[in-house]
Amino acid sequence: MHPVFSHARSELGPAWSQALLDASKKFASASLPVESPAQTVEVDIHVERIQDGVKELAEEYSRTGVALFNYLGDAELPVHPLLLVGRLLADEVGWRSEVVHPAEREDARDGTVKLYHSPKWLGPAMDSSALAVHQDGFGNAGSVESVGLFVESGGARAATTYFTNLALVVRNLMLDDPTSVEGLFAPDAIHVTSRRGSSSLRTTGPILFLDELDRPAVNFRESDSDTVVSIREDLLDMYHYLLSASRPGASGVLEVQFNQTGTGVFSNNRLLVHGRTAFTDGERQRRVLARKWWSSYAGFERPIKVPGFRVSRLYSEVLNSDRVEGEWIFDEVSGLESRVR
Repeated sequence: MHPVFSHARSELGPAWSQALLDASKKFASASLPVESPAQTVEVDIHVERIQDGVKELAEEYSRTGVALFNYLGDAELPVHPLLLVGRLLADEVGWRSEVVHPAEREDARDGTVKLYHSPKWLGPAMDSSALAVHQDGFGNAGSVESVGLFVESGGARAATTYFTNLALVVRNLMLDDPTSVEGLFAPDAIHVTSRRGSSSLRTTGPILFLDELDRPAVNFRESDSDTVVSIREDLLDMYHYLLSASRPGASGVLEVQFNQTGTGVFSNNRLLVHGRTAFTDGERQRRVLARKWWSSYAGFERPIKVPGFRVSRLYSEVLNSDRVEGEWIFDEVSGLESRVR
């Protein structure tokens, strides 16, 4: 039986109550991928017929929220295969900016971030242990539209990376009872604190919302070694239900073993969450993935660090828009957020 939660709108005040109701109605009727990620079909990308392959990828991305591919081209091209395919796909699906992450200055400096087990880097993404359910781009105001991953080499024991269209899971709940998930739109549904000393950040927001382009969006993750997630007490049952729906083996979850060089994927980071099981490197075989982010917003070429989210004009009167600009930090001792830049 699905958990059911109907938020007491009177607690939010009339402005938020109406905004919450309007947002949930629009979310329920908005366009979403019609199939779960598990239904996606892997596409072979041949360089000599790359435009045809990318069109197939665009169809899969629109249909399932995931575009899984096997790159069969020349590894010595002047541009990284993930960028080659991603830039063509961006023209098909409407991504407007490539996000240049600071870590792209490391390693090969080919325009991608390298993900591998490394003791010198902090954070779960650079560890061989399991990676919690999350979305990429924490603190980026929900602006990271898509995540591209590409296998440069597989480990001795491959990890399973899994993808769930959480927006589609919620939509199915709404079909049974439109009010069952209203609380997920509340402005304080989820608090996420990234504990990194003087670089700590806390975000507070809804789990479901409409973005600035009035499209459905998800804000969801679970705690890990340096991130603490706090959920409204009256939303805990729903949160754990959604978390269980995001695990390997759950219905509709796509599970991919990134152990074959040339395997790649683009995931709709606005709607999907993903995670990873642990992997093991061999003495001469190290797992290395290349990663690239894309955004639907023009001019979003650099990551930001803010506590808020870029949301629909429906929320404009009740949500502080200044929390999506500049650079912010969170002081764990005082419990206060402050803008530093």
